[in-house]
Amino acid sequence: LMCILFLVGIDGLLVLSILAAVHQIKLLKITIQELDIGAEQAELHRELVRIIQIHQRIQQFIHQLEQTYYIDLLVDFGLVCLILCMGLNVIADEVINAIWFFLIAVVFQLSLLCFSGNLLLIESDSLSSCVYSIDWHAMPVPEQKLLMVMIAHAQKPQVLRGIFMPLIMSSFLSVRS
Repeated sequence: LMCILFLVGIDGLLVLSILAAVHQIKLLKITIQELDIGAEQAELHRELVRIIQIHQRIQQFIHQLEQTYYIDLLVDFGLVCLILCMGLNVIADEVINAIWFFLIAVVFQLSLLCFSGNLLLIESDSLSSCVYSIDWHAMPVPEQKLLMVMIAHAQKPQVLRGIFMPLIMSSFLSVRS
């Protein structure tokens, strides 16, 4: 019971941290959409530099989450696979109602982690198209170059990875099947 409570706390904090990163990306996209391209060049340049710095901080935060929780994610995926295999083996041999609780708990735990990781993937994947959709051609050339840097950095979607598996819904489906 103590181990379960410990893992719930750690995984809960991880899910909340992933959701914080998702909402930071959403706010960054809103900031990009509300960018005043008709503003004075110095002000526009300053705002674009601020947007790029915020994006870099979000990327660093996601990388730090990955570095902090990679062992926890490995243990989670390993235990989920082990419990699912053992639980399904017990269910196949004899009907025991107590094992259903563990099966449902680990499936819920894994689905919650993968769902929040999938949200991160979706939001970060749409960031580059959000940057590209503003009227960049009406901006001065130095600001266009800054936007090119932002688009290049946003091309690669942010995916939180365990040691051997990304934290997305396709990983959940592969473990489940």
